[in-house]
Amino acid sequence: EEGASGSKAPATDDGGKGPADQGDNGNETDDPLQLAWQCLDLARRIFEREDTKQMYKDDVVNYKVMLSDAYSNLGDINLRNEMFDQAVSDYQSCLECREEVCKKDDRMLLEVYHAIAIAHTMNSKPDKQAFLDHFRKAVEVCELRIAALKKMVAAEDNAPPPEGAGGGGGGASFSPC
Repeated sequence: EEGASGSKAPATDDGGKGPADQGDNGNETDDPLQLAWQCLDLARRIFEREDTKQMYKDDVVNYKVMLSDAYSNLGDINLRNEMFDQAVSDYQSCLECREEVCKKDDRMLLEVYHAIAIAHTMNSKPDKQAFLDHFRKAVEVCELRIAALKKMVAAEDNAPPPEGAGGGGGGASFSPC
């Protein structure tokens, strides 16, 4: 089975040869990973439909994050099934979505750079330059995040305590993203 992005369903224990891996009615599988892949691929296809894009036209950030999550999870399943080239492709699609909506120091970028690098290292013929580049980009995101957090802490240290706060707590809010 192949989706619109070229993503293929992971092979089952019997090699995905057909009805032998399906349930009693011939349309279902008992393999939880296969079921997860099918659900995620369906979610990806729904998100890529034009009417869905129109539905989220006023909330593009949320739309792109949800689409990127579908790609990321498809990549995770393909990685687990040792379909490394397809995992890289899914992660690259995830990265494209996230780069459109995330700040340069967002942990979601870090996660996908790391996942792409891991998929490259696990391939039977690893692309050394590609995995090094993606590990470096992951490190860059970490460094940017650390700099932003240090700046936030410095701003809190230099800010006067809020009125009636008793010297505790207040200041800039912390966002984990």
